[in-house]
Amino acid sequence: MLTRAEKRAAHARARAFVYESLAKAAGDRPVMAVQVGANDGQLSDPLFPYFDGHGWHGLLLEPNPVYFARLGDLHAARPHVVPRQVGCSSSAAEMTLFYLDPDHEDLYRRDARGCATLDRARMRAALEKERADVPEDHIAQVTVHLRPLDAVLADEGITTADVLVIDVEGHEPEVLAGCDLAALSPRLVVVEQNTRSTRGATLAPLRAAGFRIAKLAGDVYAFAHDYPDREGAIDALVSAGGTRVDG
Repeated sequence: MLTRAEKRAAHARARAFVYESLAKAAGDRPVMAVQVGANDGQLSDPLFPYFDGHGWHGLLLEPNPVYFARLGDLHAARPHVVPRQVGCSSSAAEMTLFYLDPDHEDLYRRDARGCATLDRARMRAALEKERADVPEDHIAQVTVHLRPLDAVLADEGITTADVLVIDVEGHEPEVLAGCDLAALSPRLVVVEQNTRSTRGATLAPLRAAGFRIAKLAGDVYAFAHDYPDREGAIDALVSAGGTRVDG
């Protein structure tokens, strides 16, 4: 049986295989990535090494003003990476986003910041994994603007992307409902999906668009027909402890 450290290393190798395959296939052409729920750009972020070291282009969407400021600072010297302060849903709306108050971040593990969510109970549950007595003032809230991803992409003049990454803590079906996957034609879609109640609605549009799907450690990986070596990528994920969802 693998130790926890060995499992993390196996997961990291499998994820690297998935992204490196795209990077190698692109050659000198910049890979275009769209990220919904970009957080601060570094926290458990699979794309940062490729923006930083491979020159990938990106549109990074983050509605939380605190995390957006950090995201902007991180990529200030990368003109090929464009942050926008907006969230995504199936239609235009304003909703309340809950997150760990920055004044109390030092009391929790860094990963606690990764759970900014539209569901207050989900935010509290995430913090309660670390302490049973979460004071009310540890949970901050802000009203955020949400738009369909298709509308955001149209404003930015983006018609296609190689990679779509979604990390929105339970709002995945609504984000996918606002995106025409056939038109955007990503070769790879990665969705953090750790909510049983939204699993079916998250997988349905990916299946309908013809993606082959695997899952590893809470992330869904969906591979289009033109993804380079998709069977090799799925095998890498399965070998690391993941599961083949389709096919």
